[in-house]
Amino acid sequence: MIGCAPSEVQFGRRPCPVCGGEGGRPVLATDEAHRIHFSISHSDWLVAIAVADRPVGIDVQVLRQNTYSLLNELSPVEQRQIGTSASRMNRCWARKEAVLKAAGIGIAHGLRAPHVGGADQPHQPPGFEISDLDVPRGFHGAVAVAARPTTKGQQHDGY
Repeated sequence: MIGCAPSEVQFGRRPCPVCGGEGGRPVLATDEAHRIHFSISHSDWLVAIAVADRPVGIDVQVLRQNTYSLLNELSPVEQRQIGTSASRMNRCWARKEAVLKAAGIGIAHGLRAPHVGGADQPHQPPGFEISDLDVPRGFHGAVAVAARPTTKGQQHDGY
């Protein structure tokens, strides 16, 4: 599919769309057309991998009770939706990480945007489609893919 032997597959990173640094989304360096997008996540014993034909991010989180130190970093709407629920906090965190991975940004540039929500259904930020994952009890997971371009040549590489 990428025109090389498995032993020749090499990985690289795209530049960060915010700062231009080398910490952007991982890519197959041997896939010059960037036809294959992927994301990997793990938490405790659970591993998740997503592969798509457009930018994708996946995140899984084991349910933790001590994540409230990050609550003030989220959007005010997310803070209200989460309240005192550790489960909602972890669900929001998985959604946010998935979108930031798909955008190639990561958490270093802040957590207030994009708004992904802590409610039962994810908020769909512009340029991305988020779905919660069906994961084992005690975990939360989400996958985000860049929305399909609406005009020829349009790309979604950020939010």
